[in-house]
Amino acid sequence: MSTDQPAAARASRRGYGLVAATSIILMMAGIVGTDSWEGFIGYALMTTACVAPVVLWMLAGAPGLPVFPMMSSLYYFYYALPILRSESGISVFSPAEILDASVTVALFLGAATLAWHAVIALPTAARATAAGRDVVSPVQLTRIIYCGLGLGLFYFVALLSGYFNFLGTLFGLLRAVLLAATSVSCFLLGHATARRYIRGSRLAVAISLLTAIVVLSWSTLFLAEGTIYVLAALFGYVVTSRRIPWTTFVIIGAIVTILHAGKGEIRQRYWDANTNTVGGMSVIHVPVIMADWAITGFETIASGNNYSVAIDRASLLRLLMQVERLAPDYVRYLDGETYSYLPYMLVPRFIQEDKLFSQASMTLLNIRFGFQTAQSASVTAIGWGLIAEAYANHGNIAAVLVGLFIGFFTGVLTRWSDGAAILSAPTLVTIAAMLILVNAEADFSYLFTNLFQGCAAILIFLVGFNTISRMRRGATVRRGARPSLSVHSPPHAH
Repeated sequence: MSTDQPAAARASRRGYGLVAATSIILMMAGIVGTDSWEGFIGYALMTTACVAPVVLWMLAGAPGLPVFPMMSSLYYFYYALPILRSESGISVFSPAEILDASVTVALFLGAATLAWHAVIALPTAARATAAGRDVVSPVQLTRIIYCGLGLGLFYFVALLSGYFNFLGTLFGLLRAVLLAATSVSCFLLGHATARRYIRGSRLAVAISLLTAIVVLSWSTLFLAEGTIYVLAALFGYVVTSRRIPWTTFVIIGAIVTILHAGKGEIRQRYWDANTNTVGGMSVIHVPVIMADWAITGFETIASGNNYSVAIDRASLLRLLMQVERLAPDYVRYLDGETYSYLPYMLVPRFIQEDKLFSQASMTLLNIRFGFQTAQSASVTAIGWGLIAEAYANHGNIAAVLVGLFIGFFTGVLTRWSDGAAILSAPTLVTIAAMLILVNAEADFSYLFTNLFQGCAAILIFLVGFNTISRMRRGATVRRGARPSLSVHSPPHAH
């Protein structure tokens, strides 16, 4: 989509200034917040590895969608930031263990950055001219945003009302299509808002739909999915405008903090015994549950009792250090066992009803390393992420190899989306992939199973949307053509 060069130049200068200022602040925080030289070196290594892809993407002229830079930026919160927080549980580890884990993270991100940058630095075909002629109208973009958000709202209302129970094994396919369309529409909403293609009453309607989707998603007492939709809209805005809406981030952060503080107690109150579902749930119960959850979160924070802060819950550094303590001296390397599950997970459940469940790799890791029992793993899950999983399979060598693959894969996505129209398959599939890949807690097989389902779902959604649009255009043309024959000369006169 076309932009004027002065605006693009101003956005680039803002972006460089923001990255430079952020890098300085992060390094100063490391100097002040670490209590050992090993801790500071580890923090500095990981912070540099997280920021470097963002800088390289901007220096390359911001080609395509920043899939890997977005991933690496979020890895800072999962791996580097916990070193600065004594509450994150890493104080029980020695400085040497912290440094070893930091090296593993830096190796993964460094290998991924090299592979990703090698792909995006390759000479590109001349697609920009053709893409520049394919300008999407605000009306068309708004229509697809409303369509995707409407499908998301329909999904959660029907899910909470029990309308999907009859689908059986086909439920997974429907869920993939509807939620993939929802997440992409959230990203497009942020993009359209930054370009001012959607504003006024149309923007208010879109935000209302997004809010309803997030609240309905949170009413299941899981925070992650609803938060992803909000982040998707914010990512779309930030990538397009090159500026960060700090007020919105603060508000969302405050809401998530309050809900996370009361999450444990509210789950005990509403979840059925030995399950992770709310019994007898329906849409009419959502306001009561959400109000009770918010009040519980406020009371937990005000009481001063110990509770898990959301940013500490996101930490994966502690788990990585636990794995490095155990493997391979006490728990042997898995030698790629978790990756071998992927082919079986890719088979759709409506084809093979007894297919391997999508969290099989995560369950294997948790049980093998003694973090969970088989019974507890059936109720809750402990996310590992790509780095800890790689180390559990074969140490730092596996971390480097997985990093190279992730870098190559995300580089291909960025190149594919570079110069493509906003409502094209390359752009929409890349958006869907980016929103799946930012889930830093997902293991390799789970991640790529979701990628396969999400990308296929986006293609199905895009084909359906384009088919309906062509039918509507055809009907409009036919309605406009019939009067012309009666007003002007009869057909045989031409």
